[in-house]
Amino acid sequence: MGRAIKSMAQAGLILMLVISCVFPALADENLSNEFYRAVDMTGGLSDAQRNTLDSACLEFAENWKADLSLAVITEERCNESGGIEATAKGYYEDCGFGYGPDKDGFSVIYDPDNDKEYIYPIGKAAELFDEKQLRLISRIAPDYEEEYGTFGPLYMTYRLMNNLLESQYGKQEQQEASEGTKDLAVPKAPETESEMIAKADEIEEEQQAAEEAKASEADTETDTETVPESGGAYEGIAYGHELYERIESCGENADPTRGATDPETEADETRKRVSDYADLLTDEEEEKLEAKLTAIRRECKLDLVFVSDNSSYGKDRSVYAADFYDYNGYGCGGDFNGSCLFICMEEGNRGFWTANTGSMDPKYTQELADKSDDVLYSYVTQKRFFDGVMSWADNMRRIYLYGHPFAYEWLQSDYPKDQRAHDYLAPRVVDDNGMLSEETVKHITTSMEEIAKAYDLDLVIHTAYESYEVDKKTFADRFYESHGYGMGEDYSGILITVFKPYGSSNDVVVTGYGRGEEILTDTAKDRLAWRLEGELDSDSTTKEEAFSKGLSWVKHLLQTGRVPRSGLSWFFSTAFELIVALIIAAIMRSHAKKKMDTPVKAENAEPYLVKGSLNVQYVKDKFLSTNTVRKYNPPSSSSSSSSSSGRSSYSRSYSGSSSRSHSGSGRSF
Repeated sequence: MGRAIKSMAQAGLILMLVISCVFPALADENLSNEFYRAVDMTGGLSDAQRNTLDSACLEFAENWKADLSLAVITEERCNESGGIEATAKGYYEDCGFGYGPDKDGFSVIYDPDNDKEYIYPIGKAAELFDEKQLRLISRIAPDYEEEYGTFGPLYMTYRLMNNLLESQYGKQEQQEASEGTKDLAVPKAPETESEMIAKADEIEEEQQAAEEAKASEADTETDTETVPESGGAYEGIAYGHELYERIESCGENADPTRGATDPETEADETRKRVSDYADLLTDEEEEKLEAKLTAIRRECKLDLVFVSDNSSYGKDRSVYAADFYDYNGYGCGGDFNGSCLFICMEEGNRGFWTANTGSMDPKYTQELADKSDDVLYSYVTQKRFFDGVMSWADNMRRIYLYGHPFAYEWLQSDYPKDQRAHDYLAPRVVDDNGMLSEETVKHITTSMEEIAKAYDLDLVIHTAYESYEVDKKTFADRFYESHGYGMGEDYSGILITVFKPYGSSNDVVVTGYGRGEEILTDTAKDRLAWRLEGELDSDSTTKEEAFSKGLSWVKHLLQTGRVPRSGLSWFFSTAFELIVALIIAAIMRSHAKKKMDTPVKAENAEPYLVKGSLNVQYVKDKFLSTNTVRKYNPPSSSSSSSSSSGRSSYSRSYSGSSSRSHSGSGRSF
């Protein structure tokens, strides 16, 4: 019944789309001329804009032998009728769009609610652009909605596609604009792919700057009371170099563990959540971290705070973290829900501690603390403090929302089949484990795109710590299906998932989808996983080299249908064949031996002598004495070594200088 209703909803939406695009301009015999190529279900296009877009689409089709349809529909409306991709293709098909007998073309949907664009190639039109170019267009086009309305993204999509093709195949003749559209304001598009990449980067930087400015504006309001310039600390901070000035101004009896804020008063939203007194972060990194902590606080009412210092001022790190949080106006809600991470860089006392309070307190068990601290420890020991604190913030958020530091939203349940859609913008290398550098990700991504384009098969690499509450195959499937990966209607592709818990070896799982599942035999999966695990675990091979080899094996698989065996594999195979041959030879020898007479033991060769020809006597050696020498050989001494158990110092319940209860954990480094 539910499926029937959804089918009716989809049919209804497509019918509305069809009705809204009647009375088109004329087209040639290879194109249907029954419907407009441009339609806006939100009512944002004027008649002149729709005519301009329709003429542009027909011109594009005639020049490049591929139709182009442009539609403005919200994601919510699309989901009511089977999803964005189903709506795009259903609309394209029901309107009879497409060039030539194979109906080649592109169906484009712009979602104004989420400011996203989706481009679906149909038929041979997919040969005109690679996925990277389509992702590029989808990144740039939505930026023109603010100035030109819904007309901007649609027209920009046409211009970018046309410019890319002209840069590859040369200029084409363009029709003269009609009288009604000559004076229409249209956006100017980048001409070449390099200009488009620069524009996309510019848009991304502007968006990031706007988000950071918005977060900074909301959280950088300060109290009217003066703050000492020497350390930049807030009045409530009880530690730091500026402490001594503050104690002098407050008197010799000032309590260094307390600030001006009573721990029982209401939390202060104006406080900065990043206080880097040890200068572990750059100014830019501090801004990014502040924006991240603000976003988490607003999303789930969890106040995350970070502080670094060059001393704990005689206090235990756990007390410093708790007091810094309690006496500086931090916390969400009446229970002051949140966590504070303190990194101490004091010589002989280096380490970190996480203090939790409020609703977060009971969620932070020792098992979860060990897992979260494992990751943070791996970062700080490499002096990657910014990456470590950003990862800590993500892990604390997931512990609070999902009960595990590495749980993901998409992992909670199977992704609905009817909601799947291709996402050309999604990254094909997702390094959740943090084992790859940015440069490595770029190089791997380039190689994957070349293979994917050559064999029309999506390639994805995902690194993770573990599969958590599900088996590894389910983990891989849910990741692939929920992120819009795959090519064609069957979402063909190959996913390589690398699981590497802290302190353990790599475990590789290879899964196939659509044609990828047909190509990947069990032998191919096992051999590819086994060889890649060996390369990743090898100290003599970098991660980039390991994955490059893995991709070369995938390419060999797509060319020949099998994964090449390693030299070691050949050795063991040959050794096995030799052992089998020796066993067979031994059996044959034993069988032949049974047919021979058994020799009889004799003291001499008398049976072989002619009697009377020789005189043979029995001779025997007799030892008169023996001499035994003993030499003392002391046992060799072996040095014992110990390794970290991977467990943190943990407290189920403790308090700092206030009476507020905390749970917490930390390690020295």
